Amino acid sequence: MQVTAARPVDEAITGAKSRQGFYELAARVFVRELDLQFLKTLRDGNVFGALSRRLLDGFEGRKDNEIIEELAIEYSSCFLSSGAFLSPYESVQASTEGQLCGPAATHVFRFYEEAGFTVREGSTLFADHFAVELEFMGHLCAMEASSLEKGDTEGAGHATRLQAEFMSRHLGKWYRPFLEKASEAMEHPFYREFASITAEFLDSEQEYMRHEH
Repeated sequence: MQVTAARPVDEAITGAKSRQGFYELAARVFVRELDLQFLKTLRDGNVFGALSRRLLDGFEGRKDNEIIEELAIEYSSCFLSSGAFLSPYESVQASTEGQLCGPAATHVFRFYEEAGFTVREGSTLFADHFAVELEFMGHLCAMEASSLEKGDTEGAGHATRLQAEFMSRHLGKWYRPFLEKASEAMEHPFYREFASITAEFLDSEQEYMRHEH
């Protein structure tokens, strides 16, 4: 990222933290079923604002446990029981082999190592799971913001270059067809809407990175 008079440091920091926030939100939604705590966070308009209203449209008057159960069934049927069609792994979605834990997983894992990112301890997910790739991008945004706060423009530049490289080599190659398939397969509006929102965000990220680099 280039910090100029037209783009002051505080604006760059705010932007990086905002992008980090969405990556972390998306990672949480795609990593596992929603729970009561997350639903309550969504209901708090002070946290996610207008996004919460989009996602919770139609939930008015519904009991929390009913919503959670309904969404859990949807998540499980689409991401855990649909076989290769909606397998949330780059190795399956973006390779000709379509094999779980294929070469893409190894390449992604090496990318993480070189960037100093560690998949959460105890996680049973392979490195190229959609949620882990989103979490990694959030990690890089946090690196960018932290470097800018310290006045380390070189470190911030390194973090943004890693973001662009990872988007180009990995996430950018498969997020849109995967999310389009997910949106078509989902019956519940919550996941359809969130798949659409995530695709829009990642589209904007690709456009942002083209202008910034």
